[in-house]
Amino acid sequence: MALIARRLGVLRKVAVLKVLVRDNTLTQHHANRKDRIEQAKSAFRVDKTLDPDLTYIVVDDIVTTGATIEQAAKQLRARGATNIWVAAIARQPLD
Repeated sequence: MALIARRLGVLRKVAVLKVLVRDNTLTQHHANRKDRIEQAKSAFRVDKTLDPDLTYIVVDDIVTTGATIEQAAKQLRARGATNIWVAAIARQPLD
């Protein structure tokens, strides 16, 4: 996803900054909805100072339950981001 984000940044002529750090390496591939939501709660932290005037885009490969993007956005909001978008390659509902 980092490669895709960087390429989009080049095409759109915008800076790409990695401000979210993954705090765990748990895989969600075989996890159920409840486990995915719980795992996502401790998955990320923001390690940079955020500018509330910038737009932050969370780029994800597959949205299943939405737990990952929800928690990523929550962390960004908690650190001052006010404009958050999501870009995903695919949507695969768990149900």
